[in-house]
Amino acid sequence: MNPFCGPNDCNTRTGGAKGNRTPDLVIANDALYQLSYRPFSGAMVLGAAKNAVKRGTCETGVEALDGGETRTCLMNPFLWLIFTVIEIYFWIIIAVVASSWLIQFGIINSSNPTVRQILSGLRAITEPVLGPIRRLLPNLGGLDVSPIVVLLGLQFIKYFVGFYIAPMIG
Repeated sequence: MNPFCGPNDCNTRTGGAKGNRTPDLVIANDALYQLSYRPFSGAMVLGAAKNAVKRGTCETGVEALDGGETRTCLMNPFLWLIFTVIEIYFWIIIAVVASSWLIQFGIINSSNPTVRQILSGLRAITEPVLGPIRRLLPNLGGLDVSPIVVLLGLQFIKYFVGFYIAPMIG
C-alpha cells in the first residue's frame, strides 16, 4: 500500500522499485509511458486524471508492467468525445496534406473518379477551417503553412480542455 494514498483515492503501482510513489508522480509516469510506448488512450488526461484520483473514481486494471496492481481513471464521456473528434480531425488534415504531396509527385492520379471523390470529401471537411487561415497568413510562395497552424491550434484546444475544462466537469 502506498503511504501517500488510501485504497481508492490514488493510482498505485505496488512492488519493487516502482512502489511508494506520490499520486502526482504516478500520474506523470503514466502520462510519459503513454507518450512513449502506446497510442493515446484517453484514460489519463492532464487535470482530469488528477481530479479523478482525488475523487476516488478510479477502478482497478490489469495493465501493470511490473506485475503489480494498476488503477486506471475513467474519463467523462463528453471529454472523450471532444478528444476523439479533435484526434480524428487531426488525422484528416494529415491525410489532406499527404494526398496533396502525392498528387504533386504524380503518385496519385487525381483524374480517377474514386480518388477525386475521396479528395473532394477531405477538402470539404478541412477547407472551412484551412481557407480563412490561408487568407490571414502572408503568401509564402508555394508553401502552405495553414495545416501547421490548424494542427497546432487543435493540440492547443486539446490541452486547454484537458487542463482547464476537464477538472471543472470531472
